Amino acid sequence: MSDFRVFVSLVKSFVRESLRNKVELFFTIFFPLVFLVIFGLFFGGEAGFTLNPERVGMLIETDRFVGLYKQLESKDIWDLILFEDSDSMAEAVRENAILVGVSVSEDELLFFFPEGDPGRISRAEMTRASLVAAIEETVNDVRRVVDIERKPVAAGIYAASGIDYIISGVVAISILSAGMFAVITVFGRYRKTGVLRRIKVTPVNPTVFILGSTAVRFLMGFLAVFILVFFARVMFGVGLHMNWGVFVLSIIVSIMGMMALGMLLVLVFREPESASNAASILMMLMMFLSGVYFPVIFLPGWMQVLANFLPVTYVAKLVRFSAGIEAMSITSLLAISATFIAAGFVALGVVGRGLLRAE
Repeated sequence: MSDFRVFVSLVKSFVRESLRNKVELFFTIFFPLVFLVIFGLFFGGEAGFTLNPERVGMLIETDRFVGLYKQLESKDIWDLILFEDSDSMAEAVRENAILVGVSVSEDELLFFFPEGDPGRISRAEMTRASLVAAIEETVNDVRRVVDIERKPVAAGIYAASGIDYIISGVVAISILSAGMFAVITVFGRYRKTGVLRRIKVTPVNPTVFILGSTAVRFLMGFLAVFILVFFARVMFGVGLHMNWGVFVLSIIVSIMGMMALGMLLVLVFREPESASNAASILMMLMMFLSGVYFPVIFLPGWMQVLANFLPVTYVAKLVRFSAGIEAMSITSLLAISATFIAAGFVALGVVGRGLLRAE
């Protein structure tokens, strides 16, 4: 039998095995779909990352500034609520009816802040700073010298929304699953069950065997990605501006890189169950440290450094570049692609053949 016919037979067998393997099928297709639905329901109606005006309480304790409330309200920056006494305003802050309260007297501003809630405290501090500047400008009748105009500049070829950013991250996780868990299945579970040993005593060329398993991994990866993109468009109206040539290239090189990661786990953990458990833990960590669902810049400084060493960080960058969400230089594109391709060839060509011979 020719190598090509063997290759075709192996592809058919691997496809049937992949469809029967519930764990691989779940992590490759259904697990990313679950996250797509969850995050899509939260952010699907957004045109972008927008903030509602903060609710601010105000108490005017001097006749001198009786018109201050109306002047600040006309700026349409905050949702201002007028209070008649400080006790009721403090109670409103305590019950989260307002974010902060400000009492304006003849010669001072007294702010009422929430305590014990880090999220509210940071927002309250930003609101306080903007209120102080606006009150000083209004009270002192400061003349405007410079007009400030906001001119948004898209990070990619268009201004992506929150759901666009998240969906591209879900695609990156799907690619991770398609590559990493597939290798654990082929070289981990097959090694334990004796499949590799039986393959060795057949006339099947080890290279053809590896190419057949790799081809199916690519097929499963493409299937998972296009299912995600289809459901994202149908369910949430996501319209990614795909450069399809770069997108296909990104999927291919990323799957190769993730297969190399899976091969590393197979070498470290002899038992396939241990390798799968380690892969699941690693995937969870990378989901939240690699800029998949929110930008890496939101992380603490040391975590941002760690993110630079996680491969999914660069998978997400490739996907977002091909979708027009983020910009990337040609040098970076080629460097990331070359690294993933080299890692994949080493893992599958050298280590994979070595494992087959070792059986």
